[in-house]
Amino acid sequence: MTERVEGMLASYENGSMDRRQFVAAVAALAAGSAATTQAQSPALFRGRILNHVTVSVADVARSRAFYQGLLGATDIGAVSPKFSDLRIGDSFIGLYPLGNPGRIDHFSVGIDDYEAGRVLAGVKQRYPESKPNIAGDREVYLTDPDGARVQLSAPDLKL
Repeated sequence: MTERVEGMLASYENGSMDRRQFVAAVAALAAGSAATTQAQSPALFRGRILNHVTVSVADVARSRAFYQGLLGATDIGAVSPKFSDLRIGDSFIGLYPLGNPGRIDHFSVGIDDYEAGRVLAGVKQRYPESKPNIAGDREVYLTDPDGARVQLSAPDLKL
């Protein structure tokens, strides 16, 4: 990496690269190095299934009809005007009136060897900025670097 930086510096000094290009090149090199280091770290958990996605909707019945017609989704359990969970293969879509219709509230990933306390401790240790919290013993919630809510649970989480 030192050789690459020295080469970029030489290009800047001989005028074939301006200051802005030099700074951008160094930043890109540093970002690539950080991404490579992060990618080489062993995964904290092994995801098995995208268990479900919960979407905020304005009208539960209208959204239920849409997803049933579009994807052949089937109701899971009781049909309610307050919410609807629709099965799609081994996963489901949750339709809830949570405000901000059309937005994904969270997505849930089933992970191997789920145990709530261990998962929470692991996330707190590696990603303390993700504001992890536990909901009973069934799921751990956290946010990704851009604020998307992620739920971790057992691969076979059922409602």
